[in-house]
Amino acid sequence: VNEAHRDGFGLDGQTNRNFFEYRNITTQANGDYDSNNDGQLDSTALFKISGNNSLDLKNKINLQGTITLDPNKQNAAPVQINYFPTDTVEDVINRINQAGTEVVAYLDHKGSLALKATLVHDENNKHFIIRHVEDSGDFLVNYSGLLRASGTAGAYDWKATGAIARLQSQPGNISLSPLYDVSSWVKLEQAIKDDVNKIAAAGGTDYRGGNDPDTITGMGDGSVALNIANIRYKKAMIGEHATFDDYYTALISETGALGEQAKLEFETTEKLAGNLENLRKSINGVNMDEEMANMVTFQHGYNASARFISVIDKMLETIITRMGV
Repeated sequence: VNEAHRDGFGLDGQTNRNFFEYRNITTQANGDYDSNNDGQLDSTALFKISGNNSLDLKNKINLQGTITLDPNKQNAAPVQINYFPTDTVEDVINRINQAGTEVVAYLDHKGSLALKATLVHDENNKHFIIRHVEDSGDFLVNYSGLLRASGTAGAYDWKATGAIARLQSQPGNISLSPLYDVSSWVKLEQAIKDDVNKIAAAGGTDYRGGNDPDTITGMGDGSVALNIANIRYKKAMIGEHATFDDYYTALISETGALGEQAKLEFETTEKLAGNLENLRKSINGVNMDEEMANMVTFQHGYNASARFISVIDKMLETIITRMGV
């Protein structure tokens, strides 16, 4: 939404405003960042960068080279992504998204190639930071207008301040890394809350070049508002494979299925626990009928023993008194 809104113009004629508040990880406009909290700026924290040129997914690039991206993991080797003259723009984008580098590629609402950082798997590293972008050829340079030069000398690398100078991207096409996951909170920009005339609903025309509108199209134009509304139907989720509605529907279905599975597992476990409890009681419990039968048996045994002793006693008395022993 912010990307589309920054291209629009409000009723006050101003542009390049966010619609939602954005909390950056750094206060430096160029993204310079203190990564180890020692008080010294030592790196560059960029979340998203877009090229200056509009591309078509179906166009063949007629270029050959290798894009190098660094995974956001400690001690991980750089990932190299080759592209060839017969590839389309879509082929290269898909190859980047399948490389597992925690960077996704897509064409933004202006048709520009965009690279965006994602969540990291290594929790020791910060989320949403693009680490390294390099191209041995011309795809990311003159073709998409993202990097200023090819090869190692022209590579963007976050491990130094001022790395933003390696990019051709206009300021409006660069987003700094957020302090928090932006999906965990949503808040309107204060300027828009104070004055609705600052809502950038109107589109503009790019007269200076650079793929950024600089002159309002005219009052009454609502093209940017329509662009924002149409985001709902754009395949913006899961690496450009699903719309927001598709993603939400799938999420609800998955949640329901997991809930049903959890319920069945609970019921099964509950029944198993009940069976085990009954088995325990059957082993440790007292059966009154069985105990009564045992008591009668023991009583008869006691009586029999008593009679046996009585008989023996009489026998001894007879022997001693009558036989004179």
